[in-house]
Amino acid sequence: MRNMFVFRYQRKFYRCIALPFGWGRSPLWFTRFMAPMVQYMRSMLSYRVLAYLDDFLVAPNRAGRVATKRSCARATKDIDNLLRTLGLVRHPTTGDWSGSTRIEHLGVLIDTVEMKFYVSPHKIEKVRSMSKQLLTEARTAGGGYPASARQSLSVCACP
Repeated sequence: MRNMFVFRYQRKFYRCIALPFGWGRSPLWFTRFMAPMVQYMRSMLSYRVLAYLDDFLVAPNRAGRVATKRSCARATKDIDNLLRTLGLVRHPTTGDWSGSTRIEHLGVLIDTVEMKFYVSPHKIEKVRSMSKQLLTEARTAGGGYPASARQSLSVCACP
């Protein structure tokens, strides 16, 4: 990665030592760099992994059985060791490493006991608020398609 983002300014070359925030291709490159790690966790460590950029949901694969606190603790240790081997660290206070059966991931509540997904109350409130704003703008604009409509529709996952 270090040689991927090099630039020249006033006859000098500069090289980033970390993935630059704000660069349009950072998410693409980060995903590419993390793909082998995710594949390793799935194939060699036998974990179920849902990865979206830097948000990971990891569950011990217990062939249809419920994961235990012990298996979650083992997964945490395995992941920490893997990250350390790759020269990465996870933030110690972020994430839920306790082995919860109900967790919010990317705005969706996941219940592994009921095997159901729920929209989080925060997302529901956001949709309500944006819908009210959309209706107000539509009334004051005399119809039409207000600018906030696109944002409201994207929150609802409408095309």
